Amino acid sequence: MCGCIHCDCEGLIVSGTMRLTLLPTSTSFASTPLLLNKHQFRTELLFAETPAKPNYIQHPTASVFARPLPPALHLVTLQSISNDYYVAGVLLLRLAHMYEASAPGDLAAPVDLDLSTLFAGMDVVGVTEMSLTANQPLDAVRRLQWRTVESDAPSGHNYNSTLGDEKGEMERDVHSTKVTIRAMEIRTWMINWTVY
Repeated sequence: MCGCIHCDCEGLIVSGTMRLTLLPTSTSFASTPLLLNKHQFRTELLFAETPAKPNYIQHPTASVFARPLPPALHLVTLQSISNDYYVAGVLLLRLAHMYEASAPGDLAAPVDLDLSTLFAGMDVVGVTEMSLTANQPLDAVRRLQWRTVESDAPSGHNYNSTLGDEKGEMERDVHSTKVTIRAMEIRTWMINWTVY
């Protein structure tokens, strides 16, 4: 496949997949993010060698979650950060709300979640909300305020765990296990855990 036009090779071939859903408009808004996650963001299983331990696999099938996530939430990342998987560890958890604020009905409603009861067989001993990239705690993030012609704002200020919304400023406890995820939010936590 040389890509030239003076020979008999096939040239560059581009292929793709189109999906068509025939749903009533009342349900299509709710179904689209779910179908998108199913086809584009498939769950990938990764395996690694582990040292042999007795009773390591107690159940042939298992889930790390004690119950399913609410339908409006999407699991973006669940990654073990520590090396000792048997006694205690640190998990990186990133969750996203799949719907936008203008979604019809209660699709855009905030989702309340208790991280301490989310995991099966694990006792959550500490939670720290992190920046989206998980490189620093959320309360240490410094946001830049760019100087513009209209404002003479300082070049940066401390984030102090406050986020603004339409109703004004709200405080966010970065160590709380009870969290509320609003429409279009992606939130990240480092979770310290031990075995029950």
